[in-house]
Amino acid sequence: MRETLAGGLDTPEQELRFHTFDVGFHEAIASASGNRVLGYLFEAMAQPLREGFYISRRGHEQRGHTLAHTIEAHQRILDCIRQGNGRAAAEAMRLHLKDTERDIRTALSQLRRDFPKASCQSTACGNTPLAAISAP
Repeated sequence: MRETLAGGLDTPEQELRFHTFDVGFHEAIASASGNRVLGYLFEAMAQPLREGFYISRRGHEQRGHTLAHTIEAHQRILDCIRQGNGRAAAEAMRLHLKDTERDIRTALSQLRRDFPKASCQSTACGNTPLAAISAP
């Protein structure tokens, strides 16, 4: 992820590569946890998760955060795992996912401001132009 970030995310291909590593990090943690349900969820929800990561990134930027913040959060989680501190790793992951939730809420709030006539119901139906904030 660091190498991808250092090379910039100026093209859709570079952004896709960063997101691929991001999803891969979460998949590796889920797999290493031994929780088979999480593994199945990642597999079954691959496309929605990918779209969620793009939406999250938009909110992350809108909140004034950088992708370096994402890498730092991942590093904290990884450090706790390497130290064998499951509780601290779980807490670091919880905080990271809570931050991601805030990012998604921020991006969706912006979408509602940009497209005020779109209802939440139409978003679920795919009638709202989510492409404005999702994958390039």
